[in-house]
Amino acid sequence: MISLVIPLTLLGLVDSLNPATIIAMVFLLSTAQPLPRTLSFLLGVGTTYFLCGLLIHLGFGAVFDYIQNFFKGTGGYIAKAVLGVVLVGSSLYLHYKPQSTDFKTPTSIHPGATFVFGAVSTISDMPTAFPYLVALERISTINPDTFITLGLLFYYNILYALPALVLLFSYLLAQRHAETVIEAIKTFFQRWMKPVTIFALSAFGIFLLLDSSVFFVSGQGLL
Repeated sequence: MISLVIPLTLLGLVDSLNPATIIAMVFLLSTAQPLPRTLSFLLGVGTTYFLCGLLIHLGFGAVFDYIQNFFKGTGGYIAKAVLGVVLVGSSLYLHYKPQSTDFKTPTSIHPGATFVFGAVSTISDMPTAFPYLVALERISTINPDTFITLGLLFYYNILYALPALVLLFSYLLAQRHAETVIEAIKTFFQRWMKPVTIFALSAFGIFLLLDSSVFFVSGQGLL
């Protein structure tokens, strides 16, 4: 169990660097009275991601077994290599693409709409949620009972939501200086989001390429 926590933590932290979610949080926190719609969005994202993981683990065993076996075989490592190339290529594209600093603040968004947006955007991201699929595969290897499964999925999803939670708590801790906080968030985002995203994409892509290379040389991957 303890040996599982470390890879889950690393995968969750990599997965948390989701630019779309962080951008949405910045936009929503920039609106007037942002808490209801921001909390609703975060709830939509977290609930959907958790339920998708739970359904994959418990409700679609045959599908998950197929995915698990696929990623353990030659086809899976070819897919990893292709994904690695795509990620490294994406990081190079972002590196040379001019960074936009134009933030348009939404005027009014109903919390129900932000919940649906969070849920739909999360579902649309699931096919590319490779760290989550790897985490689910790791969880399945210890054959946990339902309670442990729920706990591990909750832990992973907290890690996944960590950047969004940091943004939210930063706002809550300094509500009296909300405008200053939002400007600081925007400044931080403009300064660090691009290099952090580039680093995450390139690091994960290089790791996938290394993992695939080791498999094709020795017959055993790193994961």
